[in-house]
Amino acid sequence: MRIIRFKHLPSEQTFLVDSARGHVYGTKSNATSITLHDQIVRGSLGDVRIDDLLATAKDFERVWKWPAPGTRFPPAQASGEAFPDVWFEALEGRLNQIGPLGDLEFRGFLDRQEEKRLAAGADVAVERTALERHLSALDYQLKGKLDLFDLYKAFIANRLRPVAALKKALGALIVFGRGRAVDIATIAERRPAGRTGAFDANGNVDPDILAQYRRLFDTTAADEIDQTHLERFNALNFQGGFVASEQWRTFFATCTALNHRETVTLKQLAGLFDGSFEYIAASRAGADGRRPLDTVMPDSTAL
Repeated sequence: MRIIRFKHLPSEQTFLVDSARGHVYGTKSNATSITLHDQIVRGSLGDVRIDDLLATAKDFERVWKWPAPGTRFPPAQASGEAFPDVWFEALEGRLNQIGPLGDLEFRGFLDRQEEKRLAAGADVAVERTALERHLSALDYQLKGKLDLFDLYKAFIANRLRPVAALKKALGALIVFGRGRAVDIATIAERRPAGRTGAFDANGNVDPDILAQYRRLFDTTAADEIDQTHLERFNALNFQGGFVASEQWRTFFATCTALNHRETVTLKQLAGLFDGSFEYIAASRAGADGRRPLDTVMPDSTAL
C-alpha cells in the first residue's frame, strides 16, 4: 500500500492516507502543505471519518492499478458489496468538475521523495502542479525521479515503437535532466524556455489558455478535432521551439494510436492539462482507467 492524496470535495480538505500503517493526515481547506503534525489520531476531521478514509484507500487500490488524478471514489461501502460499474463511467480526462461520482477525489500517490520528506517532518505539498502530475504518470515505481529506463517504459506505454521510444527517452533525459535522472520536484526550475504552451513557468495551467483550447471543440459534435487543426492553432497562438514541437509530436502520435486516426479528443486534450493524459494512454483498456501493463512493468500493487 502507498500513501494516497485524497481530496474531500464537499469540504475542500485534502488528506494523506497511509492505510498500511493506519495513519491519516489532514488539513484545513486553505492549507498548501501537510506535515507529520497534521496526523489525525482519532475520530474525524470535520465530516470525514478516519475509518472511512482508511477503508476507502484499501478499496481504491484493489480496484485501480494506475489511476489518474481526478478519479472519483465513493465513501467506503459495507464489506462484500460489489462495485457498481456506474462509479467508473467517464472518469478519464475529466477537468475535476464536481459531480455525482463520489465525495473523494484521488489526487495522486506520494512518491518516495515525498514520503521521505513527510517522515523527516518536512512539508509535503497538498497538491502537485499540473506539470508534476503529468510527469508523475511516467513514474511507475514512484521514485520521484525518471531515469532512461523509466522514460523508455513510459514511451512504450504511450504506444510508441521501441526505436522511437528510445530516441524520445534519450532526448527527454538530455533536455530535462541534463543527462541525469529527471527530478520531478525540481522540474519547473529546469525546463527549457520553449514550452508546449500547456504549462506556465511554474508548471500550472493558465485558465485563459485552457479556455482557448476548449473553444476549438465548440463546433464539433463529437468533441474531436483533426490534429492539423490543433497544430495550426498552436503555431498561431503560442511561441514554441524544438522541444515544444517534439512534445506535441509525441502527444499526437499517442492520440493517433489511441483513436486509430489522426485526431485529438477533448478528453485527451483536457488530460494533457490536468495531468491525466499519460495515465489515460497507459491505462487504455476501456474507459475505467485500469491498465493492462503487467507485461511492461510490475503491477503497482506489488511496489
